[in-house]
Amino acid sequence: MKKSLVLVLVAVMSLVSVESQAKWFGIKAGANISSLNDAQDNLLASIKSAANFQGGVAFNFGFGQKKIVSLQPEVLLSFRDATVQSEDILPGVGDIKLSTTRLEVPVNLQAGLNIGKLARVFIQAGPYFSYVLSDNTASIYDTFKAIPGISQEQFDLNKFEWGIGVGAGVEIFSFQLSAKYDFGINELKAADFEGMWAGMKDRNFSISLAWFFL
Repeated sequence: MKKSLVLVLVAVMSLVSVESQAKWFGIKAGANISSLNDAQDNLLASIKSAANFQGGVAFNFGFGQKKIVSLQPEVLLSFRDATVQSEDILPGVGDIKLSTTRLEVPVNLQAGLNIGKLARVFIQAGPYFSYVLSDNTASIYDTFKAIPGISQEQFDLNKFEWGIGVGAGVEIFSFQLSAKYDFGINELKAADFEGMWAGMKDRNFSISLAWFFL
């Protein structure tokens, strides 16, 4: 009985020791530089990138003692903007800024290399899934609604988006600095739909800092 109790205590202490060394949960914040890709090339030269913010939580699950491979899912509140120079659409109207607030869930597979005991460099890639919580398309529609044949529906966005992200980063102690580029796969609006965002896809570069403390 005493021997079994000692074995259980040793196992628990070993688990606590491992968990204290391998921190798997943290907070993350950074900057977005977003733009749009026009598959039809009608407005490609008129689209300009814009900066905003992202923040949330991250989970990092390492495989193996040296953490060469790890899986990092995240839950982020992401603010993305993009500007369209409207002189090419409607002369006399100022630039149009599309702003969206999204709930994003990236799932990144990382492959890394340890540099000594304190640092790790890695590359990462994986899908992301996004839901638009709010946008300013109603106010953009107000700019154009005087034009005959224009409707609000032509300015509405698809609520769900998904894509692929690729990037790289470095971990030092419990901090992780990373940069990533996201390629939207589905369109803001189907290409065969008559509307401002038809055929356009999201593009986003982000740089962020995460702190893992649990």
